[in-house]
Amino acid sequence: MVGSRCDGAGPWIGIVLVALAAVAAAAEPPLRDGDIVFQTSRSSQIVAIQQATRSPYSHMGVVFLRDGAPVVFEAVATVRYTPLGAWTARGERRRWVARRLRDADTVLDAAAVERLRRVARGFEGRPYDSPSIGQIAACTAPSSCGSSTTARSASVWARSRGSVTSI
Repeated sequence: MVGSRCDGAGPWIGIVLVALAAVAAAAEPPLRDGDIVFQTSRSSQIVAIQQATRSPYSHMGVVFLRDGAPVVFEAVATVRYTPLGAWTARGERRRWVARRLRDADTVLDAAAVERLRRVARGFEGRPYDSPSIGQIAACTAPSSCGSSTTARSASVWARSRGSVTSI
């Protein structure tokens, strides 16, 4: 009988798929306050942003946790917090990547995260193209948070928003 050798495979395929999904989920650490997320947006500005930053990504934001759920602090029409699911839905093919500072466990202590939150609150609601949006880099500059990697990321973010900031 054709196909009879696979008759018992149905349940096993389901078990294997569940196991693979569990391994994939375990391999990806959960997002934390201060993580930086990147995506390719579907806006009309993507080519210019990608060329200026020499990156495949055209949009980014900083992750904060609210009641345990990740939200992305970003500049779009206004500077705002967007639930991660809504943020990823706006990206090309819903693809995104997250990056974390190598020394996040020491650099992003509770005081540094609180500084990030305080600065973010100060920008919430401002227009997308506000010349002062680049000032968020002040919180992430090496002198205040101890990481040039974060400062460079903030600088790229500020430049991609149309506001050039020297750090």
